[in-house]
Amino acid sequence: MGTRKIVMSSVVLWFLLSIIPLSCSTQKKVDGPPPWAPAHGYRAQVRHIYFPEYNIYFDLKRNVYMFMSGDNWVVGVNLPPHLAKANLKRAAKIELELNIDDPYRFNADHKGKYKVQVKATPEKKKPNKGKKIKYN
Repeated sequence: MGTRKIVMSSVVLWFLLSIIPLSCSTQKKVDGPPPWAPAHGYRAQVRHIYFPEYNIYFDLKRNVYMFMSGDNWVVGVNLPPHLAKANLKRAAKIELELNIDDPYRFNADHKGKYKVQVKATPEKKKPNKGKKIKYN
């Protein structure tokens, strides 16, 4: 009876050891940019997104924002309170191929190169409130 237990234990142990590596190998580690990023070489080349309207960066590798607070650059997972309602989906985006952790070190260059174009709003005509217009 002792030999039978040893054989059965060996078979069960062999079975378990053969299954464990299979289940571990099916798990994939997900790295890289958010799933909405285009797949045509984007994941390999672009590391940062620069939003010139707000003068902030987003690091696709670390999933953090970089923005000015006073005289210092701050790195955080959330936008600062004054930009909490900013619509980054509609904002202009510049894809930067800088493989560094601090793209803001080139911020002066980025601000000059990617200036925000302010749209001129047409002047509104003031309504004529009770003024008499003379015609010749």
